[in-house]
Amino acid sequence: MNLQNHKQLKYILAEVKNTLQKKIGDNDSKFIDRIYENGIEKYLNRISRIGFENKERVLDAGCGFGQWSLSLASKNNNVFSCDSSSIRIEFIKNLCKSLEIKNIYLSLANLNSLEYPDNYFDAVFCYGVIFLTPWKETIGQFRRILKPGG
Repeated sequence: MNLQNHKQLKYILAEVKNTLQKKIGDNDSKFIDRIYENGIEKYLNRISRIGFENKERVLDAGCGFGQWSLSLASKNNNVFSCDSSSIRIEFIKNLCKSLEIKNIYLSLANLNSLEYPDNYFDAVFCYGVIFLTPWKETIGQFRRILKPGG
């Protein structure tokens, strides 16, 4: 699917939300609507502007409901998305299945204790989450899992 097809994306999002209706609370439902209300073009553009393209492995640390993961996946070979919320991971899993996206790998994880190998990622993307963690430990984890120069 072309992720820039706003109408089709909106339909699939509604299906996924409906499937998980009992697990997603009202606040999360409204948040999903807000982040996807105009599609993901703004996220795609931001990913390009900051140079997160053409990489082999990228981590979306604290991936939430996946708007950044989807954008990263369209511009990179492999995206590893982790979050501490099982509901958010389940949401993205269902979304990827419906969109037939096969290069996003999901895991339930805390950012201050990541189980990825040393020097594994070309880039780490973390938007609006690090301040919710023990940030010094999280930065240490990012340093450990990033390749030199990453």
